[in-house]
Amino acid sequence: MIKVKKLNNKGFAVSVILYTASTLIIMVLVLILTILATNEENVSSMSDRIKEQVSGVSDLPTSPTLASQAEIGDFVNYSAGNWTATKAIPTSSTLLTFGGYQSGKSRDTSVTCSGTSNNTYSGWRVFSISGDTVKLIHAGTPECFYHQSPYGSNSERILTGKINGAIELSQPNEAQDFSYYLNEKYASSVSILTKSVLDNWYGDTVTDGQIITDDLIKTGSYYWLGQQQSSNDLWYVQPSGASSYTSNKAYGIRPIITLKPGIKTSGKDENGIWLLPE
Repeated sequence: MIKVKKLNNKGFAVSVILYTASTLIIMVLVLILTILATNEENVSSMSDRIKEQVSGVSDLPTSPTLASQAEIGDFVNYSAGNWTATKAIPTSSTLLTFGGYQSGKSRDTSVTCSGTSNNTYSGWRVFSISGDTVKLIHAGTPECFYHQSPYGSNSERILTGKINGAIELSQPNEAQDFSYYLNEKYASSVSILTKSVLDNWYGDTVTDGQIITDDLIKTGSYYWLGQQQSSNDLWYVQPSGASSYTSNKAYGIRPIITLKPGIKTSGKDENGIWLLPE
């Protein structure tokens, strides 16, 4: 009987050990499963948060296009940079050439040419809007050009690149490269305001002596319209807004910038000028 009792005690001890071990194993398994479940929940929660953030980004309002917001005549903070050289106002001794500007001065400002008492217009204004494309025109005259009779065809080719009539090869006649007005971040091309462009913009044919009262055209200064009226004369606009033609003068020119399609804007600044993206 004594031996049997010892065996029962041993069996009881083994049972306790096995029970304790199995309990510990179960607890460890439960702990592992809990950790895994928690991690899975965290991953799922993180995934949901990422999805919400991505969705939020896609739902953020995008900047509107300048074409959808601006109106004709509005100012835009376009910049054509600074002059890198100094050239005096051209005269009859430097006919069919450009000048009137100083190195380091902004091309966005105006210069004073012959026949103009004080040209203070500066900046760029909306000239036309077609679809998502906006064209800007210089608010004033950033440089001067001297046209001399009888070289109307030469002047027109220099200003527009087009040949209209006989070119006098002994005089300057190569088309001017106006790309120095291009800010390549925003602009795609540049040209000069001409008589035909003004006619199309105005919706009628501008005639000699006709006064255009729109302040986008009436700048208070004399400037060429880039096309000849005859072999002697070029069309131009007077400070009053009246159009006419003449020769042997140094008048201003007005560059037109075509902005890249779909250019955005972040709104207007405190001065009411439309802002282009930085």
